[in-house]
Order: sequence, then structure tokens, then C-alpha cells
Amino acid sequence: MSSRAVAALALVLCACGAPAQEAPPPYTPANSPEAPTTCPDQAAAAKEAREKAIEIPSKKGEAARAVFLLAECEKQRLERTRIAAPNADVYLHEVGAARQEYETVRNLYEEVMNYGSPLWSLAAAVRLGDIRVTFAGKVEKGRPRDLMLEDVQGITEVLRNEAATSYRTGLRLGKAAPDEESQRWSRAACDGLRAIEPGASCEP
Repeated sequence: MSSRAVAALALVLCACGAPAQEAPPPYTPANSPEAPTTCPDQAAAAKEAREKAIEIPSKKGEAARAVFLLAECEKQRLERTRIAAPNADVYLHEVGAARQEYETVRNLYEEVMNYGSPLWSLAAAVRLGDIRVTFAGKVEKGRPRDLMLEDVQGITEVLRNEAATSYRTGLRLGKAAPDEESQRWSRAACDGLRAIEPGASCEP
């Protein structure tokens, strides 16, 4: 594959590994049109919980949980996505479509973290690591034969580095959490980090 195609792939993926941007504005019914969803029941529950949290700030934990469950449902679509292209043009198109699904799920998990719920922020941090690894793996596995794996990995490495950062965030958030569910997420963060960086310390 030409260097032009490799550069095009980098452009398609560049936003996935771009430096963190400013946090989005708080959810309001006016500034947050409903995105298309494959999970209408979870989306409706998340919408209701968001709006309650606007009126009653003490409900932010419930909103975080509802949006997390929506993200979990949407994540299944990303996991089912296949990238298997015979040539560069089709490959880049499929990667672009998969990126849109990835960003939908990523935005939801990032929204969860904005609510400041200790448990759900921890869980969302771990999932942000998971989906970055999942997306990177799909991009690598689906490459056409004439694109060298090293070329793709040179681009997806950014996603894996970001995943490691997400897992470390999860470890930090879970450090002071004594409950079993938080500890379960902390162990998942450790496992995810060590899959990227074998032998890495799981001390935050």
C-alpha cells in the first residue's frame, strides 16, 4: 500500500488520539440533541436521568449509572463491528465508519466521568481503556494484505497509549474504594494495563 494510503489512515484515526479537548458543556435538553441509538430503552432511561440530575444535583449518581448502562449497550455494536477490506479505499471507509461508532461510545463514557460519581467514574475509565484497545485491534486485524502490520501499529499505538492512561486513571480512582465492585473494576484496570505493558505496576 502506498505511503499516501498510510497517511490517509493516520488522518482517519487522528482525532481518536488527539490531545484532550475542553470538557463538553453540561447536559441540557436544549444543547444536547439525542444521537441515533441502537439501544432505545437505555437511551430513554439515560435522558430521563440526565434531566432529573439537572433539577436535583443529588441525582447525578443515578444519571452516571444510566448513561453508563447506555454506553455498555452501545459498546456491543462496536464489538460486533468487523473491518475486513480487500483494498485501501474500502478499508479506509470501514475504519471511518468504525471510528464513528467508537466515538459515540467514548463520548458516553466520558460523560459518565463528568458526573463525578466515584464508582461509575472508575468503571467508565476502565471501559475507555477497553474500547481503545478494541478499536485499535480491529483496525490492525482488518488491514488489507498490502499494508504492513508495523505501519498500522505505528498509528494505533496512540490509541494503546491512551488506553494505558485510562487504565491508570481507573487504578487511581479505585485506590481508596473499599467496596467489592470498585475493587473488581480496579482489578480489570490492572489486567488491561498489563496486557498493554507487561509487568507494569498496578500501583496508581
